[in-house]
Amino acid sequence: MTNDNHIGNVETTNFPIHRIQEAHDSWRQVYEGLQLIESHVEAGERVPPDSTFGGMLGCEWQPRLAELPERLIVNLSTRVLPALQACCRHPDAKLEFRTTEHSGVLQVKARMTEAAQARSQVSNALTSRPQRWTQLSALRAGKGLLAGVLMTLDDILTIARS
Repeated sequence: MTNDNHIGNVETTNFPIHRIQEAHDSWRQVYEGLQLIESHVEAGERVPPDSTFGGMLGCEWQPRLAELPERLIVNLSTRVLPALQACCRHPDAKLEFRTTEHSGVLQVKARMTEAAQARSQVSNALTSRPQRWTQLSALRAGKGLLAGVLMTLDDILTIARS
């Protein structure tokens, strides 16, 4: 690790933009995996159990989808929010980024609220013998949550790097 705390140095702990980028990349991978799973379910095909979809095996997509809202809430509250606040308060952060802390925090908290509200709909993928439309509804709810989170993280990263 270097002593340089410049905003462009993603290795510095004082400006942890890399945590926001890591969260973005991880959730993007899950989103893309859910898209592939959705295409199998839409086509009436069985999801291949040994194939990997966004970091999860096909055989574990239903429980992983059911856990998604809680995982989002934990990730956003323990990694993204602290990183956002640290970045906005960093002395090398541009004024535009520093002034977005309040709105950024509100956006992240709104995504956490959405995730909490979507728990029951997403967990429907776990019902014993869920019907195709139930699975599709749960997949689309999960993808919708992730799309919102990804847009918020994209906005934060764009402002941080401008």
